[in-house]
Amino acid sequence: FKVEKRSARVVRNPRTGAKLNVPAKKVVKFKAAPALTKGLK
Repeated sequence: FKVEKRSARVVRNPRTGAKLNVPAKKVVKFKAAPALTKGLK
């Protein structure tokens, strides 16, 4: 697992068209080991 930072950005609500500010945050990323991906194929 790895922690990555997402920058702040402006998004749009598709239903209303209103613009919203999304603050910066940290997200968890998962990258499978080559042995695991090979075993799943």
